[in-house]
Amino acid sequence: MLLDSCLAGIIGGLLWLDRYQLLQIMISRPIICAPILGFFLGDARVGFAVGLLFELMWLTSPPVGGYIPPDGSFGAIAAGATAAMITTRTGLDPRAVAFLCFFVFIPVAHFGSKIDYFLRSRLAGLAVKAEKTLICRKRAVFFPYFASALLQGFVLAAVCLIPIIYIGAYSLTVLVSLFPNQLLQAMIFGFYMIPAFLAFELFRNIYDTRSLVLFISGLSISLLVGVFLTI
Repeated sequence: MLLDSCLAGIIGGLLWLDRYQLLQIMISRPIICAPILGFFLGDARVGFAVGLLFELMWLTSPPVGGYIPPDGSFGAIAAGATAAMITTRTGLDPRAVAFLCFFVFIPVAHFGSKIDYFLRSRLAGLAVKAEKTLICRKRAVFFPYFASALLQGFVLAAVCLIPIIYIGAYSLTVLVSLFPNQLLQAMIFGFYMIPAFLAFELFRNIYDTRSLVLFISGLSISLLVGVFLTI
C-alpha cells in the first residue's frame, strides 16, 4: 500500500502542475486526473466516478485573479487514488467507494487551496529574482528559474499527497470492512443523488441558451459514460 501511495503521489504531483504551472491542457481537471490515477492503481472506473463528483462540485468556481477556490484537482487526485486502492483490495462496488471517498476528501480540496496559495507566494519571490536577473543581464538564462518553480510545485504536491493517500487508503480499507450491506447499498444510492443535486445547483446559475445547451449535453455525456463504466 505504501508503494502504491508513493506512485500515486508522484503521478498526482505531475498532474497537479497542469493546474497553473505547466501546459494547462486540462489534464488536472478532476474528471481527467482521477481516472488516470485509478488506471495506474488498477481501477479506472472508480477514478472516473470520483472525478465526476469533484468536477461538478467546484465547476463554477474557477481561480480568477487573486481568488483561490478549493482545489478540486488536489482533492480528486487523493480521493481517486484512495478509492482505486480500496476497490482493488476489497472488491466493493466502485459507486459506494466513490461516494465515501468524495465526502472524506472534501477537506483535502480545501487543504489543496492552502498549498496552492503557499506555492504562489514562494514563486512570487522567484519571479522577482528572475526579473532582477533580466535587468542586470540582457542575455539572462531563465531555464533554472523555470525548472526550480516546477520542481518546487511537484515536490510540494507529492510530499503532501503521499501521506494523505496512504493514511486514507489504510484507514478506509479497514473501515469499509465493518460496514453492513445495507449501508453500502445506501452509499450506492447516494452516489447517484450527489450529481443530481450538484447539477441542479449549476442549472440555477445558467441564464443564456448556449450555456444551457452545452451544460445539458456535457452532463448527459458524463452521466452516460459514468453509468457505462460503473456497470
